Amino acid sequence: GRYLQRPVIGRVLVACFLSAIALTALRGSFPMYMQDRFLLGPRGLGMVFTWIGLFAIFSQGVLVRVLVRRWDEQRVARLGVTLLAIGLGLLPLVPDLRTALVVVAGLAVGQGLFIPTLTALLSRESEAHEQGVVLGLGQSATALARSLGPVGVGLLYDQNMSLPYFASAVT
Repeated sequence: GRYLQRPVIGRVLVACFLSAIALTALRGSFPMYMQDRFLLGPRGLGMVFTWIGLFAIFSQGVLVRVLVRRWDEQRVARLGVTLLAIGLGLLPLVPDLRTALVVVAGLAVGQGLFIPTLTALLSRESEAHEQGVVLGLGQSATALARSLGPVGVGLLYDQNMSLPYFASAVT
């Protein structure tokens, strides 16, 4: 509780939890969504995941470093979460697979910017003697969200396959 009361660490821990719930929607229902919406089979899904992976590698391996040098971690994290929210909200609205690929590329970049900067913020805002505890709390928050998220995602997807994405965009 005392770490949640610290301004930056508390906000980052909440962001870890909420972002992990939002990303559960993407990871948990994305293959079904792409199959149901765009009739993709295993080969097509593999190609889409390769596409996503390339953008994730670029954003985590190159882009995050460039942007953190120019801005601070908080601004980069905000940019990443904004890209995630926009992408999650747009995905159910796209008319075709080509447009969906553009949106998921933005999602991959957003996640690639957001996740590493959250970890950096937790590390930077904690004292040396408490970094292990604080980073562990961040991991615990995401693990809790990943265990709760799939149930909610499944229930929402059963109602309407777009709902997990709209709900995650708001989260």
